[in-house]
Amino acid sequence: MISTYQKDCIKEYRNYVDTVTILSAIYELFQRKKEIGKYVGIEIKLKTKKGIEIEPDLVALYDNETKGLLFEIKWSLPENPIFLQSEIEELAKYYMKFNNWRNSTGVVTHQDLILICHIDDVKRVINMVNLLFKKPELSFLSSSHFLICSWTITPSKGGEREEELRVFKVYGKTSNQLFDDLLDEPGGLLIPKKILQYLRFKFFFIKQKPPIQYTITILIQHILSGFPEDPGEKSYEVDTDIIYNRSEIFFPSWREYDRRTIQLKRR
Repeated sequence: MISTYQKDCIKEYRNYVDTVTILSAIYELFQRKKEIGKYVGIEIKLKTKKGIEIEPDLVALYDNETKGLLFEIKWSLPENPIFLQSEIEELAKYYMKFNNWRNSTGVVTHQDLILICHIDDVKRVINMVNLLFKKPELSFLSSSHFLICSWTITPSKGGEREEELRVFKVYGKTSNQLFDDLLDEPGGLLIPKKILQYLRFKFFFIKQKPPIQYTITILIQHILSGFPEDPGEKSYEVDTDIIYNRSEIFFPSWREYDRRTIQLKRR
């Protein structure tokens, strides 16, 4: 029972860490190569005229802000074919017409979806897509506006090689040729160690609720470690407001114009 709980904790932790890392890397890419498009935000809400809302993991615009890019990260997808099919079918919601894009008109001519899934799930996802794309309501799966990517994060190993993140194309394409060309480079899109280190000191959280063990780790490493310790004291008091104020800098600002973003709660 304990070993099962430990595995679940590790999986939740890695899920959150990888998601933050990938989203941060995509954000950094748009900041570094502005010609591929304009970064809009992480977990921005898009709405239809009928009030239907979606919240992609990351939103960007390109071609003078007339077209949209939506990123959806799936760290884990179901093994069960029925549940996996349901997950793929739900992607159709990203192709609805939204009227609150962050541009001058609020609309785009079309949007592309980039699905980023774990390398362990890639084969099953592509097999399922090949079974479903002939359905009229899922025709987007075979269009030029749907792309599946995966990633690998190579850890440091005894100083022999540096840690790096690689994002590579495994299926489909988008109509953003500049973005596709980056993924088509040999070995995929490379995010080197120095950029990963920078991102890890810049972003620690996203709006998705983090696992408790993740939050505890960040507090210990980056906040509690900064309080002075008296060797003669076994314990000392830490003011909650100080922790709260110091923690806020670890959240990116989404600048939602239509609602207040709550990044951290004192309780």
